[in-house]
Amino acid sequence: MPSPERPRVIVAGEYAFDFYEPAFAAGLERAGARVDRFVDQRFFGPGSLARRAHNRFVRGPGILFARLALLAQVARTRPDVVLAWRTPWLDVRTIEAARRLGARRVVTYNNDDPFGPDRDLPIWRAYRRSLPAVDVAYVYRSANVDEALAAGAPRARVLRSAFDPVVHRALPSEDPRLRALACDVAFVGHHENDGREESLVALARAGLDVRVSGPNWDAHASALRREGVTVTGPMLGQDYVAALQAAKVALVFLSARNRDTYTRRCFEIPAIETAMLAPRTRDLEALFCDGEEAVFYDDVADLVAKARALVGDDARRASIARGGRVRVERDGHDVNARAAQWLSDVLSIPERAARRPARTRG
Repeated sequence: MPSPERPRVIVAGEYAFDFYEPAFAAGLERAGARVDRFVDQRFFGPGSLARRAHNRFVRGPGILFARLALLAQVARTRPDVVLAWRTPWLDVRTIEAARRLGARRVVTYNNDDPFGPDRDLPIWRAYRRSLPAVDVAYVYRSANVDEALAAGAPRARVLRSAFDPVVHRALPSEDPRLRALACDVAFVGHHENDGREESLVALARAGLDVRVSGPNWDAHASALRREGVTVTGPMLGQDYVAALQAAKVALVFLSARNRDTYTRRCFEIPAIETAMLAPRTRDLEALFCDGEEAVFYDDVADLVAKARALVGDDARRASIARGGRVRVERDGHDVNARAAQWLSDVLSIPERAARRPARTRG
């Protein structure tokens, strides 16, 4: 049966953060798709402890309920695509049943690294077991493409993160948060034991006004404050935008646990029109022109030298910030363009024939 003019997509996932499934689903709707949102967390309660256990160990009664509910939704809507967004509970049997019930394609997406240092966690073992049954494994980083294929996925393709043009744009200059959060250098993101703490201390010791905001910094806040680094908690939405916009220079650190070579922040910072200072990687050198649209550093000493130079040169910093914004807009790194690109790609994939249940003896 041919797909309708407006393809139907089920986007299944946690829906815990606006910049993941909600933003992508809205982008798909702007691209012309009919989107059904399937929120798996409603089956994993009651209470946060039960949800954490389901999500961490991929065990519990809610897993079965989520599978059955997704199949019921597939049977009702017969979608062109089921997009499973970081859903390790979606197993081979459920994927094959979804096809028999009318799903034309079933694909997965993960922004974390199922093949890296955390590969032995239950969620990633479960995820990898499902790969032979999917039509495409969409992954975050290039290294994961060959790894997903080796794990049995018939196809694997990179789906990059993106900025949200509704959220990630400069606030009015009179916004009081900009004055309150003003600093030389800011990092807005999570703590990880990969050298980012030492980098922030080196910047502060060089005489720069440094702020860090994000989750998991509490245990390190006292030591950082003694070095002159301002530490605050997580910031989301417009507070996140304000924290980046208020800085003269916004830092990027790349997660070692996820083996990242770029990150979502690499698109959000330029979109907000703040000068970005990021580690040098091949990925980032392909995405931005060093010295014109972003600035890349090679080690801690280079980071400090380039941060000081940028903080002291208002005209160059403004030029880099403008160049970065033009580049991410021109190259379509916003979530609407990304969703449209993905929709065109996934609909070009031939439908896989539904497997019939194997006969059993006796």
